[in-house]
Amino acid sequence: MFSRSIITTIFISVQLALIFFYIYTQSIIIKLTYSFQDTERIFQEVEKRKRTLTQELLQEKESQKLKNYATHELRMKKTRLSDIKDLPLHEQYC
Repeated sequence: MFSRSIITTIFISVQLALIFFYIYTQSIIIKLTYSFQDTERIFQEVEKRKRTLTQELLQEKESQKLKNYATHELRMKKTRLSDIKDLPLHEQYC
């Protein structure tokens, strides 16, 4: 039917095709791994930025809460520049 050389040629061709297919799939896996690592890095940066913004928001809310408590509960007024008096510190300690 088939000569031995034809079978050998087909076998070698199939083996070469499988080798090239294996190399191709490995290169795709490596490419996707790099893409995944890059996405993970971006995700970590976004998470860090989210934590920073959340912390800033909580600090802002806390300062607003303190301001409301001081003005409403303690009935404190906002300090004006005319309310501040100059103290002669030099004369006190001499």
